[in-house]
Amino acid sequence: MTTADTKTFEAALKAKRQELIRTIRGRAAELTLHSGETELIDHIQGMAGRDETAIILNRFSSTLEDVERSLRAISKGTYGVCAMCEEPIAIRRLQTIPWAVCCIRCQEELEAGQNTMDVYLRKVA
Repeated sequence: MTTADTKTFEAALKAKRQELIRTIRGRAAELTLHSGETELIDHIQGMAGRDETAIILNRFSSTLEDVERSLRAISKGTYGVCAMCEEPIAIRRLQTIPWAVCCIRCQEELEAGQNTMDVYLRKVA
């Protein structure tokens, strides 16, 4: 990976970080309880909506953590290296998902449950 590639990925990651922060802040307001929910059905529907928002916010927060990890990896000079197998992550993968921390093979193993995130978290901590 060239220095120009790294700078391009860093700019994309910083833009994604700002986008995620704005989105998280905007969606967090949806978790507010409303005292006007006097009817039981309104209260239940409000709870369901807040549950959905919490799930979405969790996903955004997880992506934000990956973006932050990737930015730290750039500063350490380890960006683009798989956190699991320590092999280079394909440039095409990084162009699609600049915050990817695993190569495709390791990501597929994670998703299939053949590997645990504990190994990954120990390496990036």
